[in-house]
Amino acid sequence: MRTTLAIAVLLLVSCDAEERPHLTAQLPPPPHFEEGPELTEKGKVLEIAFRMGTTTTTTSTSPAYEKTIAKSMIDDPLGFHSKTVKVPAVNSSNSVRIEDQFAVVFECQHGKFLIEDLGKESRAAQLWKKLKEGDQVTIKYKEVYRVVPATDSKTLVKYEFVDADPAR
Repeated sequence: MRTTLAIAVLLLVSCDAEERPHLTAQLPPPPHFEEGPELTEKGKVLEIAFRMGTTTTTTSTSPAYEKTIAKSMIDDPLGFHSKTVKVPAVNSSNSVRIEDQFAVVFECQHGKFLIEDLGKESRAAQLWKKLKEGDQVTIKYKEVYRVVPATDSKTLVKYEFVDADPAR
């Protein structure tokens, strides 16, 4: 009886109580990367490299194949249910194309930038066309930071190359 009374009192009290507010605290945003403004500095073209692309083609021939399929002598003693399968020879070829490869190495106060890409329309190819080894250049770049909002920290992670123009 005493337990029943205690349960009834608890139910009455808990039913009449105001609804408790839910936790509404928001978690801080996750860590992310941010780019700074575009910066410039003087530098020099240390090296320019080019490797011509290639196309390799391989061909192969699989031999012709002939096989007679027959039931066992017990199942088909007279051999009426045998079948001959003929597979003709197959010629196949495969081509692999490797694009032209371009690379430009710049030296500046922050160290070296290596720009390397495949293809005649790539960023490295465009630099390769307009610059010569030993050229003085103006390098455009951005600083990339790793931002951790939970600790209010901002750490420089790398320098992101944007472009380079011959110094005038």
